[in-house]
Amino acid sequence: MKNLVIPNQESLDEKLKKLFLDGAGNFFVIADFGRTLTKCFLDGKKISTSWSSIRNEGYLGGEYKKRALEYFDKYHPMERDPNINLDEKIRILTEWWRLHLELLLEFGFNLKIINDLINNGKVPLRKGISEFLDLLKSKNIPVIIVSQGLSDLYREAIKKIGKMHDNIYFISNLFDFDENGKAVKYKGIII
Repeated sequence: MKNLVIPNQESLDEKLKKLFLDGAGNFFVIADFGRTLTKCFLDGKKISTSWSSIRNEGYLGGEYKKRALEYFDKYHPMERDPNINLDEKIRILTEWWRLHLELLLEFGFNLKIINDLINNGKVPLRKGISEFLDLLKSKNIPVIIVSQGLSDLYREAIKKIGKMHDNIYFISNLFDFDENGKAVKYKGIII
């Protein structure tokens, strides 16, 4: 912890005191999944997002990859553009994710891909995640995972380590799958 920088120790102490006095019953954890609960780097290389892994590993073929990259090239600069107002950016990004989710459906996204990504180390969870989730469960502290990624993938990654506790909730993109494990539609609103 020698590399930890605390710019305002007094403010931190006040927050910690409030947390302690309010107790665990008034506390919850909100976390992103990709590069927060998963590693950001592995063997010195930046980990791909779930979207990028599906595209770059060739799971859905060359035409899917071509179209996904076209969407990326069109929309990613707008995502990063600080001159686009928030309402317009939300509209643009929602359009991108809708198109991409539909693309996944069109090219046969399925549970086999999710399991393959997990089993081949494309979703490397951070060291200590099991203990972290167990501690929060033991204190009955809710964990809310908010992500623009694929909730089905995240749920399976946590299930694989046996930590899909009832205090874990997801706000993320979710699919319905048929009896063969093929995605047939995405549920609810786009995150």
